[in-house]
Amino acid sequence: LREMLMPLVVSQAEDDSRIVRRRDSSGLRTWTADPALFPCALSQATEAAAKRACDAAKDAWGERKLPLLEAEDRLMVACERGVTEDEATLKLRDAYNAMLAEYKAVTDAEKAEVISLGGLHVVGTERHESRRI
Repeated sequence: LREMLMPLVVSQAEDDSRIVRRRDSSGLRTWTADPALFPCALSQATEAAAKRACDAAKDAWGERKLPLLEAEDRLMVACERGVTEDEATLKLRDAYNAMLAEYKAVTDAEKAEVISLGGLHVVGTERHESRRI
């Protein structure tokens, strides 16, 4: 959801290299994540709903008008369960929940498979607590 929303609502005018680590070939920020991070591809219906929600947020908040941190904050609120009356935030929340449900179906099946095979086990540790595997 983040990689769909941010290019639409975040101002590209500010240039703070401490926050922005990746840029595309045109020099604009990119929020594209490695597809291998996601447990499955989204259904066309969920992806379309997410795009509609992002477009609604763009219309409500302005195209490329928000500073990066404010956009991140609004997305964070949309992905939580807090009370809000902002229509764009509610649409983003619905899209997030649909995405989460699809990902959860895959990860729950993987979890059941791991448990049926005996679960996960610690195979080694470091002496220091913070370096345990």
